[in-house]
Amino acid sequence: MAFELTDKEIQINVWQSAAAAGLSMLLCLFILGASLWVWMTKQARSTLDRVSFRLFLWSLVFEVVYDIDYIVVEIYSAFPVANAACASGVYMMMATLGTVNYLCTCIAINLALTICFGINPIQKKLERWYVGVSIGLGFVIPFVPAVLGHFGNDPVLNVCWIKARDDETRLRYFFLDLYLWQILSCVVAVVAVIMILVTLFRQRRDTSRALFDSPLRRTRSERKAHVEPASSALGHLEDKFLSIALRIAAYPVALILVNGIITVGDLYISAQGGVHTKAVYVLYCMYYFLYGGRGIVFAMLGLFVDPSLRKGMRAAWRARHPQATFAKAEFMNTKHSLAEMLDSAPQLTYQLGAVDLASELPRRDSTTSIDMSHALSRLPMDAPRDHKTLPRRNEPASFTRSFSGVRSECLPEGLTDDVDVDLRSHGRGHSPRADSGVSFGPEPEEPALEPLEPDLPTEAEQARLEQRAAVERQHMQREAEMRLFKETQARL
Repeated sequence: MAFELTDKEIQINVWQSAAAAGLSMLLCLFILGASLWVWMTKQARSTLDRVSFRLFLWSLVFEVVYDIDYIVVEIYSAFPVANAACASGVYMMMATLGTVNYLCTCIAINLALTICFGINPIQKKLERWYVGVSIGLGFVIPFVPAVLGHFGNDPVLNVCWIKARDDETRLRYFFLDLYLWQILSCVVAVVAVIMILVTLFRQRRDTSRALFDSPLRRTRSERKAHVEPASSALGHLEDKFLSIALRIAAYPVALILVNGIITVGDLYISAQGGVHTKAVYVLYCMYYFLYGGRGIVFAMLGLFVDPSLRKGMRAAWRARHPQATFAKAEFMNTKHSLAEMLDSAPQLTYQLGAVDLASELPRRDSTTSIDMSHALSRLPMDAPRDHKTLPRRNEPASFTRSFSGVRSECLPEGLTDDVDVDLRSHGRGHSPRADSGVSFGPEPEEPALEPLEPDLPTEAEQARLEQRAAVERQHMQREAEMRLFKETQARL
């Protein structure tokens, strides 16, 4: 069935593609602004400390430039413009488009170097090379066709794009000036992703365990104290590491899919000499939309697949709003006593004229029960000791003869007794033997005290001490493994 592409349909696709570019620009700006907000919060800055995420942010910067230039070029395509302005716009669009492609390819390369070859990109300082080479290739490669005059008004699609005299020349320009480099970047990304997936699924935890390279082991005291080995915690970190690596691999996979659709659609339409069927028109609408909205795909990956930004935003929110964040957790973790709960209860108030039943009803007592308030009232009140009734340091303390240990001044009124003992405090008080005048012989010497020996812990206490030491060692081991995990995650 024959189909003819009209100017109206071309203009509709132009405006739809420009709208997609505008949405892509807004999403990219949102991610960049959110990342800047997280980075300005020191407590949350470490969540963005990853090579692949920084490369992703670099790609979003150039994606914003690409979207702005794409909107300008597409809007100008709807109106007659000078050929020089059209060529300049196409050059900038291809330069930023290529830079984004190469940065996404570098994400796959960095992931392959880290996982498959165990290279630390931070120590090798590869990040600057990733960014520098990507920008250099992105702006140098389209410079040659721009100088040769390959950019201008496209007579086939009637837009500001690549101009050519015939279909064969146009197809050659498309392939050499643009799609050859996109295909090469996609091939490199495909090889890197295949290596990553094969390494992860064949070796699984062995890969992350080799990257962690933790020398910590379970000790004999931990086995005696029945402490679980720390390998469970390390295994959790290894699984988490694998999950993060697979999520990062989504960037080059998305690059391959988007560039594949764009490349196949543009080359096929160029080979057919235009849009002549309904199926080709559907392909034309799809690849034209992706030309403007390709940044939407990468932005969705950064928001919903990559964990860095979401964790960073949560950490930044908790750091900036500590009271709102921890109020509920603090209340749930606090154990409230019954007295505190009763004190916090609202006080009951009585209206005027209300009858106070407690004051009018008689108190009911029985032989089998006791009134609690009456019993409490009869208890002696705690009062400070009356120092006036106590003997001074140099005065003797007199005790009664008939009541052993009772001082004479403590006897009730009307009760007297002879004083038989006077105790004087100077360290030389007289005993009853000395006061009676009777010799009882030499007083026996006090036995010499044996030196005190430290109390040795029992078997149960020794087991508790060993268990506590094992738990502390396990805690230190987990902290060391977490540090290794963060250092290893920063390489990805």
